[in-house]
Amino acid sequence: MDDEDASYESWMRTYREKGDLWKSKYPNGYLEFKGINTLLVRARSGMKLLEVGIGTGEAALPFLKKGVSVVGIDISKDALDICESKFLSEGISPESFHLVQSSIQEYQFPECYYDIIIDYYASQHISKSKQDSFYRSVYQSLVERGHFLIGQYSSDYLGMQKNVMARNGGVFVANGKIFCLVTLDEMIKRLTGFCFNIETTHSYQRGFYEIIAITNHRTC
Repeated sequence: MDDEDASYESWMRTYREKGDLWKSKYPNGYLEFKGINTLLVRARSGMKLLEVGIGTGEAALPFLKKGVSVVGIDISKDALDICESKFLSEGISPESFHLVQSSIQEYQFPECYYDIIIDYYASQHISKSKQDSFYRSVYQSLVERGHFLIGQYSSDYLGMQKNVMARNGGVFVANGKIFCLVTLDEMIKRLTGFCFNIETTHSYQRGFYEIIAITNHRTC
């Protein structure tokens, strides 16, 4: 089993053992994050949203309540089961969301389809080359002036972790999970390299940051 497979298994084991772990960490959902709030203001009924690494659905739920259609992918069936139960218990119609057990690499991104794509933490757990392929797919999958919200830890976060092991290609392993992290400035450079326009950035404690990037297909 390589590091990436071991990381997937670690996440699946985490959800099996801890269940709705994000609800306990974020009792008010992700509404404390400025990026989510910005996009919620802009969200309109009938929009289409994809969340990669949807987990137990904390970020997607408020969009569903505004009438946005949601597709969520995650490698963990346990997480998706919790996510589905949460949405239904909140009165969300099952026709409003579609949950898919899939990795980022396996998911087939439709072209020019989504108005919003959200990536909280997910792409930081794959290698740089796979991240680049993912960001390219995100750009192509968004409609013109579509929004990409990415939230992840910077490389400074690794300095706060114990038992961090370095791997090739800028990959590190901590607590059984792989991390391929970059600074906020480095991420901005990478996204603009894929023709995203950077609209807003937000920095938080422990090296966490958010970026809202917008597509403009006419310029690429």
